[in-house]
Amino acid sequence: MAEAPEPTRDDASAVQEPTAENGASRKESNLAVWSYVLYNFGNTPFQLTILVLYFPLWLTEQYGAGPALFNYATSVAASLVVLIAPALGALCDLHQSRLRYLVGLTLITVLFTFGLGFTNALTGSLFVAIVVFVVAVVAYQLIQVPYYALLPSVAE
Repeated sequence: MAEAPEPTRDDASAVQEPTAENGASRKESNLAVWSYVLYNFGNTPFQLTILVLYFPLWLTEQYGAGPALFNYATSVAASLVVLIAPALGALCDLHQSRLRYLVGLTLITVLFTFGLGFTNALTGSLFVAIVVFVVAVVAYQLIQVPYYALLPSVAE
């Protein structure tokens, strides 16, 4: 029996210095990982404060609205996310600039969340407060599309 020839190695398959997917150095890769950790730590309070605790209480105390209105607004936001997220994912893949979408959606979320505090003073309208809430929640949920698409460039 003839022995199988030993596979040849080329330079492309040699072990290389660990780098991020985009060719960044190890130090830049660590910066990306810590940026992800801090970003995740920063977006968690939105869920706690807006979606779980303060906004439902604020609707009840400020406008006398029951929990049904909060549930309807949340379901409208979830429906919009279901409709928009696939198109956003395709745009992120098409343009290959996921960070731009991440930053833009983060700014929209921050501005509309900040705007919730002024809806009563400026308009006093429950409808405006619900619209601002829905836009903030939709933008927050859509952040997850570019956020998770960027994860392979951060993690090994």
